[in-house]
Amino acid sequence: MSFSTVFLASPVQAAPRDIQIRSVDFQTGVVELFNFGETDQDLSGWRWCSHDDLAVLLYSSGEGLNGVTIEAGTSLWTHLNNDAPAEDPDHLNQSVVGDFAGPLDTGPYSLQIYYPPTKGSLRFGNGDLIADHLQWNLDGADDPSGVNGRSVEAVEGGTWSAGDAWIATTSESTGVVLLDETGGTLHGPENYAVTEPDPRRAVQIRSVNLTTGIVELFNFGETDQDLSGWRWCSHDDLAVKLYSSGEGLNGVTIEAGTSLWTHLNNDAPADDPDHLNQSVVGDFAGPLDTGPYSLQIYYPPTDGGRLRFGNGDLIADHLQWNLDGADDPSGVDGRSEEAVEGGTWSAGDAWIATTAESTGVVLLDETGGTLHGPESYEVTSGAPDPRPQFRRGDTDDTGSLEITDAVRVFSFLFLGTEGPRCLETADSNNDATLDISDGIGVLTFLFQGGNPPVTPGPDSCGSDPDEADSAGDLGCNAYTSC
Repeated sequence: MSFSTVFLASPVQAAPRDIQIRSVDFQTGVVELFNFGETDQDLSGWRWCSHDDLAVLLYSSGEGLNGVTIEAGTSLWTHLNNDAPAEDPDHLNQSVVGDFAGPLDTGPYSLQIYYPPTKGSLRFGNGDLIADHLQWNLDGADDPSGVNGRSVEAVEGGTWSAGDAWIATTSESTGVVLLDETGGTLHGPENYAVTEPDPRRAVQIRSVNLTTGIVELFNFGETDQDLSGWRWCSHDDLAVKLYSSGEGLNGVTIEAGTSLWTHLNNDAPADDPDHLNQSVVGDFAGPLDTGPYSLQIYYPPTDGGRLRFGNGDLIADHLQWNLDGADDPSGVDGRSEEAVEGGTWSAGDAWIATTAESTGVVLLDETGGTLHGPESYEVTSGAPDPRPQFRRGDTDDTGSLEITDAVRVFSFLFLGTEGPRCLETADSNNDATLDISDGIGVLTFLFQGGNPPVTPGPDSCGSDPDEADSAGDLGCNAYTSC
């Protein structure tokens, strides 16, 4: 998309009008002021006036900007969601600055920043005291309800072109950005770009099945997306910031309106390009359980540069869940702040609430919206699987792997001694064969730390110890029944 910039005639510029609203981010709720001047500006006594269809002429505090200075050529950001970085003087919370109409959305909305007169009190009806003004609405429609309540003053003061001139947004717009970098003070809709979401953010995590260990991506967009260079980042209480392979999704395309499933238990259907094994995609924290767990899918930058996981603008989607929705301070939400900054998650301490019986998490929003929080998801639950549960390689059914499990597998294979309670249980790599690789698999888990996921056992084992289970995999061994 290209934009043309038109500069209107400007009156003689007073120093306060060097301060202008440079950008408004609807997703993160952040308003940026920029000092186009050559001198620092003390903002003591400056005040915001904001208007939307819920609150007309809402003013910030008369003391909210006292003691704040915006240096020449720098920005000052106000966070309407009160998520400003701690101890950063260039980022202020709304709770400090004072009231704003909100939340920021696609309109109708208008916004002014006023400076105090050299003598007397600040009067909002005086357009000469407006440092900057802008207003936006869906399709640029005029709004007669009063949301443009100070546009008349802005026109009279020389900061806005016309009272019925609105920047045209769409329902998908993510923000408004000033195009004029000259420091000119008289603007209109043609001086602004309206930002839209990256089309790659139409690819979202649609469901997570805690029982089967399957994560589903869905493409809500209208175009196919090449996932080459995309990477997962996952976190649980055993592994924080575990990344999938940089090549794991190379050559994979998710078509518009379709799903792609990743099987963390490596049981994807053979020869189905829409189902991928974790062994191909790369590392995930695991096993999937009821939490704490957080998950992101990243896409590479368009300029061909390196994918940096600290850049929330490259997060296509994020979600996190925990038992009862409890916040987890241990680092499992290690990328939630980036997701908040990038506009894909509502708050760092916002967790989808699971229970011990939860079986999965499902996205409710089918619109393709990019900013989500716990309320955007449904937690599924169901009756426990009636089949016995075990960890692959846990030959004595203690619930965890020990060196004795590896010894038991090797002894059974090479010495013919008493084997595991069931061949299905001992099959640590789930290849339907009990061999030396299963003993090595147990040792690998032991040395790397952690346990393989809990898995349902065979549906049944008959009286014949060599009878296969109903899935047609492995039978019971000759020593004990399942």
